Amino acid sequence: MTAKALPSPFDGPPGAARPRSRLVEILLLLLFCVPYVVGLAEPPLWDANEPLYAEPPKEALETGDWLAPPWNGRPWFVHPPLSAWLTMPSYALFGVTPFAERLPMAIAAILTILATCAIGRAVAGRRGGIVAAAVLATTARYWLFSRQLAGDVYLTAFLTGAFALTLPALSSGGVKGRGRLLLAYALVGVGTLAKGPVIGVLFLAPYLLAARFSRPRVPLRALRPVAFTLIVLALAAPWFVYMGVRFGREWFDVYVGHQTGRRIISDDLGGRGRGPWFYLLALLGEGQPWILFVPFAIRRAIKRGERDPVRLLAWFAAAFPLVLFSIPVGKRNVYLLPLYPAMAAALAPLFLEAWDGLHERLARASAALLAVAAAGSSTLLVIGAGHVPADIAAGSRVYLVICVVALVAAIVAAFARFRIARGRVVVALTIGFVWLLVLASGLLLPTLGRFMPVPQLARTLIAHAGRDDPVLVYRTSIHSLMFYADRRTSTVQDPAQLLDFVPEGKRAFVLGADERVAEIGLLPNWVVTELGRAPYFKFNFDRNIRGLGPSALDLVLLEVRRATADERRAREASGGGARSPGSK
Repeated sequence: MTAKALPSPFDGPPGAARPRSRLVEILLLLLFCVPYVVGLAEPPLWDANEPLYAEPPKEALETGDWLAPPWNGRPWFVHPPLSAWLTMPSYALFGVTPFAERLPMAIAAILTILATCAIGRAVAGRRGGIVAAAVLATTARYWLFSRQLAGDVYLTAFLTGAFALTLPALSSGGVKGRGRLLLAYALVGVGTLAKGPVIGVLFLAPYLLAARFSRPRVPLRALRPVAFTLIVLALAAPWFVYMGVRFGREWFDVYVGHQTGRRIISDDLGGRGRGPWFYLLALLGEGQPWILFVPFAIRRAIKRGERDPVRLLAWFAAAFPLVLFSIPVGKRNVYLLPLYPAMAAALAPLFLEAWDGLHERLARASAALLAVAAAGSSTLLVIGAGHVPADIAAGSRVYLVICVVALVAAIVAAFARFRIARGRVVVALTIGFVWLLVLASGLLLPTLGRFMPVPQLARTLIAHAGRDDPVLVYRTSIHSLMFYADRRTSTVQDPAQLLDFVPEGKRAFVLGADERVAEIGLLPNWVVTELGRAPYFKFNFDRNIRGLGPSALDLVLLEVRRATADERRAREASGGGARSPGSK
């Protein structure tokens, strides 16, 4: 039985929004964006990737080399400079802090949500825009990446903005929106400086496919391909030419050969042998709960024979990154970021039909799935709470309360009778449930600061080290040390490499995990003094569920010095050995 569609708080007559509807839309969009600006100052930089983007703009401000922002005092050829350029003004205004580093990223993420709203409006009307924005904003993985400085977020923002600007030209066969079309091409050109020419492929392929398979077909000349080529080259090529002229073969080998070529043919840069199905499995975990609705939305689109170019663009833009990035051997989850806005827009018509009560069985099934997800999440939270530190366990109770409330509400939505459309309850409940989880995550992130001790140890380092003393990271990757200690660092992989950095009679400062730096204290003819230690917490989901708890270790800051000849003779005379960590 199909329920009758009822008025919505943000319904309005076709073509124009009533003032009350417009106000509700604005308030909802603001609400969706709240998690993206909450607590940007905490926790400290994530060592996995964030310092690689946070450090170059800091050094560019110090050196004035903004065309080629350095990293760790050396030319940095891994990524183009757009991320650094967008971060430098924030550093200049607010100081070199995690908040200043993350603020431009948060703004880019919010602009992407607004661009997704524009695409959703073109796909399914005003309400479709709100739904698309809600789906993207409550995609937890998208939110998490927006809290870690990464050029992929900027690439996604420019790409989604370009798609949104092209819609009038695409839907009218090039008759309307020519100025916006050229502006879209300019965004692609500038976006090339975020992660390289890949944005051109991510833009052109879905756009041309949508034009080719739409009915009526959009002629290629209406899309002004010559203008696209000239605009992108004019905006992007000068920097690449500059780098080639300035650094020559060195830049080409690193950027083109190592960073691009090896990611296609090798898994040395983080792929870890991930097969062609890796991204499908990643989406099943990271695209929750919205990925569950994609099969229903595809079935709906096929059943209706949709050939509208705008809707086709949303589907092609969602599918193409999955196909493209599944081909290379090297794979990282963040590469899928550009598909989430398009997926959100493609799902909007399905959710609107559910909202209007046109899919009663789907609404019941969705409520049942939500109940199962909430029950499973509650169970995992209860199990995990017994294997994490007390303050993290206390914070997880917020998630538990949200999940239990969602469980009860989902059961009621699945089986109770309503005077309003059941789908409306289910859609609102699902969006509200996931939004609360994302918001709670933002509010609880500062709790992790206690287990990210690099800023604390960096202050100790600054108090003891001279500007010329070598600073070493031992057998691990802790790139954030240079950000907080404001000095260059080097990585050593074994005790023998210490000899290259510490001449006889000189000292160095070493940071590493307790279990690894302990071997330095066993070396003969070394004087080792522990300056500080702090717990370093790495949460491993699999270990936690199996009851093994988090992989906790201590980070230790050492002052190491090679003993002089006189000190060695005196030690031999006294029968003493090397001083181990903890000695003073």
